Amino acid sequence: MFHSKSAVHNLLSPIVSLAMNINQIRLLLIVSDRTTASISEFRLRLLGYGVTLVGRGEDFAAATSESEPDLVIVELALPGLSGFETITHIRRKSAMPIIALSPDSSPESVRQAFVAGASEYLLMPFDPATLEEKIERLTSANSSLQLASGRGV
Repeated sequence: MFHSKSAVHNLLSPIVSLAMNINQIRLLLIVSDRTTASISEFRLRLLGYGVTLVGRGEDFAAATSESEPDLVIVELALPGLSGFETITHIRRKSAMPIIALSPDSSPESVRQAFVAGASEYLLMPFDPATLEEKIERLTSANSSLQLASGRGV
């Protein structure tokens, strides 16, 4: 029986999507700036990452209720619960890698982010390639630690 390309694509698309998502790295992006959020989410999805986007630190719990992300990216200048407070809250519950985003390059801001529990600090605006490198390095290091401790698959 002959099937058109679109019919085959429609049949195989969910299977391919499921197969690609089995080992997909899950990112939680907590960013209030809509432009940064949209561009970052789009680029990260194109690179094959699973991305959940929220605009406030208070939304962390709801965004992670079903599954914990592999890495969190947090803008420090969030409305409501600040990025520093959000990082502190995440760190109390998890050792997952956290990248702090901020336009503030002052040593105090950088120090405060690391004291709160950030794994990396990235100045905004940022080069998307730099963000990608940090994500790759942190998630590969975290995967190695999980395998060594027996927590990984």
